[in-house]
Amino acid sequence: MTYLRQIHRMVGWPGWGALVASVLFSLAYSGIELLFSYFLAHLLYLLQVSGSDPSPPFFLPAFFLTRTGSLPFLLLIGLTRTVARVQSSQSVVLFAEVVRSRLRFAFFRKIYDARSQRMPHSEINTWLGEIFPKTTDFAIAFGNLLTNVVQACFFFAVMLSNSPIKAVAGLAGLLVLGPVVRMTHRHVRKLSHQIIEDFAEVQRSIVRATRNWLLIRLLRTEPLELSRLQHASLSTSQKSLRIEFINSLSAALPELAGVIVVASLLALQYGPDRQPGPAFVAFLYVFMRFIQSIVQVGGQSGVLHANYSRFERSLDLLRSISQDDLTKALAPLGHLKMLGQAQSEPFAARDIEVSEVELVHSAPAIHFENVSFSYPGGSAVIKKLSVEVPAGSAFGIVGPSGVGKSTLLALLMGVESPDEGCIRLRAAGRNFDPINHKLSIGYVGPEPFLIAGSVADNLRYGALWPTPSEALVSSLRRAGFTGNDSELILLLHSQITENGEGLSTGQKQRLCLARALLSNPALLILDEVSANLDAPTESKIADTVASLRGDSTIIIVSHREGMLEPCSRILDLSSGQLMHARTAQRRR
Repeated sequence: MTYLRQIHRMVGWPGWGALVASVLFSLAYSGIELLFSYFLAHLLYLLQVSGSDPSPPFFLPAFFLTRTGSLPFLLLIGLTRTVARVQSSQSVVLFAEVVRSRLRFAFFRKIYDARSQRMPHSEINTWLGEIFPKTTDFAIAFGNLLTNVVQACFFFAVMLSNSPIKAVAGLAGLLVLGPVVRMTHRHVRKLSHQIIEDFAEVQRSIVRATRNWLLIRLLRTEPLELSRLQHASLSTSQKSLRIEFINSLSAALPELAGVIVVASLLALQYGPDRQPGPAFVAFLYVFMRFIQSIVQVGGQSGVLHANYSRFERSLDLLRSISQDDLTKALAPLGHLKMLGQAQSEPFAARDIEVSEVELVHSAPAIHFENVSFSYPGGSAVIKKLSVEVPAGSAFGIVGPSGVGKSTLLALLMGVESPDEGCIRLRAAGRNFDPINHKLSIGYVGPEPFLIAGSVADNLRYGALWPTPSEALVSSLRRAGFTGNDSELILLLHSQITENGEGLSTGQKQRLCLARALLSNPALLILDEVSANLDAPTESKIADTVASLRGDSTIIIVSHREGMLEPCSRILDLSSGQLMHARTAQRRR
């Protein structure tokens, strides 16, 4: 029951509905095939090849039993057979698409969950490029397997009613292959586990190479990295080829066995189990469709075993998400349609509601009390840190790369939680926790975060309330943009890309600063905002930040002295020393 619940968590009621529809259409398709077998037997009678006419189904009109009605009968069979087959196939595709969409939407929710750890790019690529597509293949194989099992059972029941001896003999001949097929499936499942690791290594190699391509080129290690990537990719291809070969072999064996069994059925027809010629032809047609269904079952079983490890990984992902979060993540899937749609609907960002909360805008005092933190499997990044940041002050954080500056900001913003100690923020006579607090926060990072649209759209991104143009212009001025009101209003309507084409590097950062200031932040965090700016632009931003002291508590991470000028105190994480700004500047 637990396993069924987990499968239900993956497919949901829409998935089960699509699967039931596929089974029903598959049964209809099998029934039409039975009509076609009758038509073949009846055709022998109409052509005077046989003197006996098989008994027609009770619901068949007399017109179809005549020579004139045989052609419309065949056309009707062909039409209904096509409709049933297409609907059955489309239902399986819908089932698989429901599974894929549910996995993706759950994964997207996990990525944007404030409680989740940041996921490496290589791991994201492995999920989206390997695990989810193969899990979708698993779902397609499962749906097709179910429909083919239904068809095989239907055809066997018909065979059993017409000739029990031949039906049992045919089934016994196929069951001999059971142990061989099971052995191949075990081997395929073992190989599929190894492919995931090989694929993950390919992704890690690609991400490593793209992030460090300049260093790799300077050190002339391109052959080493290329060889590593080729080795992992070749290993994946080798195992995939072996899996496909084994699956093809296991799928082909029932066909070979079917030929042998047909020969046995002919021997029975000539010997102890004689039937009228037309009836035997109809039986052979049903038996060949039975063999075809069994071959499909074998092939789909191979695909299931080849992708079972990805299916398990996908189940583990769903188990890690609470039912409430999963329900919210999957809500948009109610718009998924059976036949899809030819054109994409435009994304309407204005229709997406941002959670409204009552934010506190009073500058907080920040207390780090014996805070320690380490990443899983690594040494401590932050050790027993105790420091106080006065409310309304500008506080600098310095230190070499890897000393923990970004980690400290992650702890302050609630992205990470301390292993020991605590972080308290106090404002307006209340204490706040870094996680899910209600302090207004402005953040500007080293890389400008922009969206495609107007400058005004970028300023309003994430706003909790309607913002008039006057407030946008004021925010631009505070961030260092110059010009009269008409010029700034014209700037608001300017269109930019996600890369900020049309704006200088300094303008991009000032635009992000203006967005942060628009929310009247109680806490303003600036993380290496001037790393790529020239000295004059950095000086303008530093002056803007200095003017905010008192209204906001400001945390500045930077390695440049000009950006640290507004700070009254600076924490050197490499030594753990807390210094006044002038003392820190003399030491640097």
